[in-house]
Amino acid sequence: AHVQNKVRERDAEGFLCVQFLPKPFQPAALALRAFNLEVASIKDIAQVCSISVMRMKSDAFILLAE
Repeated sequence: AHVQNKVRERDAEGFLCVQFLPKPFQPAALALRAFNLEVASIKDIAQVCSISVMRMKSDAFILLAE
């Protein structure tokens, strides 16, 4: 249910497409869709983290320079 809700909220088109698959294939297709959502979000998380690290290094350098 958690995976199904996650895909429904974040990938509505993908969720609707899965509904047209035969019932035995739907759980696997939903799992693949959810995995795709997680992999796609890694890029965004990594960008935010690396920007934060760059800011911390910059702040540290400024403090050391004072």
